[in-house]
Amino acid sequence: MRLLVTVVDPRREGPRCRDVLIEAPAGTTLADVSDDLRREVGCREEHLAFRAEGRSLEASHPLGEPPLLHGAILTLERPASSGMPLTPEAVVSLDVVGGPGAGQVVPLGRGVHVVGRSGGCAVRLADGTVSRHHLELCVTSTGVTARDLSPTNRSTLGGAPLGSEATPFEPGERLRLGSTTLVHRLVPVTPAASIVVDGFRTVHRPPRFTKASTVAEIEFP
Repeated sequence: MRLLVTVVDPRREGPRCRDVLIEAPAGTTLADVSDDLRREVGCREEHLAFRAEGRSLEASHPLGEPPLLHGAILTLERPASSGMPLTPEAVVSLDVVGGPGAGQVVPLGRGVHVVGRSGGCAVRLADGTVSRHHLELCVTSTGVTARDLSPTNRSTLGGAPLGSEATPFEPGERLRLGSTTLVHRLVPVTPAASIVVDGFRTVHRPPRFTKASTVAEIEFP
């Protein structure tokens, strides 16, 4: 069995995604390859679970059975983010789990964010079936809401049609627009070091370097 999957660590500094080719016999479970998958994205935290298509995966889940199929997007899941209130030190991580931009991760702070194909959108999708200004996400202290902006193709949230009125968008719930599927999570953010001088705040951030992604291989004898 050969599966090419994408492993995503939203909290990693630098490249957050890594394509991994898994070669394993039938009957191999996620637990058998989890440590190797975490290492491929530089994660040293043991026993972290994975999410795929907006839901948590059991360690006993067999490879080759939905959603652990060829082309799956596996996102590291940290228990601390589950049910976490949206504080000033947190942002929403919007994950593209299906469609042309699968694997894309977009952090969103509080405010209104338009999703669509237009270059002026906060979340720009390279999906020809998505309208230029397709829908709107509103991030507040109480959570996230979504509403359609009268696109050509209507969106669905949790399998139900999304209207023009603000509708609660819960963490892990599937939001589909065109050929694209989105889910979101609440993730903590470590504030950058800063100092205040003469009434101005200076923020110190280390430079970030992005390396070209390569495909790693996990092969069982």
